[in-house]
Amino acid sequence: MLGRVALAVVVTAVIAWQLGVYNWEDMSALVSQKLNKVLGHSLEPGRHRTSGGKEGIPPSRAKQPLRLLSKEELAQYDGNEGSKGLYLAVFGQVFDVKKGARHYGPGGGYEFFAGRDATRAYVTGEFNEEGLKDDVEGLSPQQMLEVETWVDFYKKEYTPVGKLVGRYYDATGAPTDALKKALLVVEVGKKEKDKEAELNRRYPPCNSSWNQKEGTKIWCSDKSGGVVREWTGVPRRYFIPGSNNWRCVCVHDRDLNNPHMKPFDGCGPRDVACNVDKK
Repeated sequence: MLGRVALAVVVTAVIAWQLGVYNWEDMSALVSQKLNKVLGHSLEPGRHRTSGGKEGIPPSRAKQPLRLLSKEELAQYDGNEGSKGLYLAVFGQVFDVKKGARHYGPGGGYEFFAGRDATRAYVTGEFNEEGLKDDVEGLSPQQMLEVETWVDFYKKEYTPVGKLVGRYYDATGAPTDALKKALLVVEVGKKEKDKEAELNRRYPPCNSSWNQKEGTKIWCSDKSGGVVREWTGVPRRYFIPGSNNWRCVCVHDRDLNNPHMKPFDGCGPRDVACNVDKK
């Protein structure tokens, strides 16, 4: 059956070549691609199917199973003399950071992260024993996004070792309620970030500068606030709903009647740039 299908693929491709639909190189590539799908293997160099690894990945490069480490076991990897290596954990995930020994090893600027999970300190900057802990309870959604950024950084730059049994993973490696709760805060942070990005697209921040002679200057352009667009807008004070705070934004004509938008003193209603005293 496979032989008939393969023959049909070749015949069809040859006919297309004779009709001028494909040149010879394109036809050859097409035949190889179709036969790969029919026969269930790849003809690309360096890719193969084996029983010892995933398709296309040699057995030697197949992903190794991750370990589960206790807090006590992790402490044995602090990089000091006689230790087993140099590990650290972030948000319950353990990484081998030996290639960054000048940072995390003895005498390094971040040696206090080695052999422990000090997630909270990554965003609070409290590098003392009280601050070097894994508990993220009470961190804001924005701070939890920073935690996620640190996890992504270590995944990219260092070798994952496994999971730390305790606050975020149980003895089987399954997520704990504490992890699930923390991840909900991360999701809130992502939604807030998306909302902020949408707000910046609609009301891009003004450009501003200050000097002693002229005071504060504000202006809008089609790139102000780092938001590239096809309109310029005029500067307005945008009073954030539910808050007494405001920020300088560039407003499109369609939004000039928004009750949350107020003109600056000393700035004409259609001025694109003006000097103001920010009050």
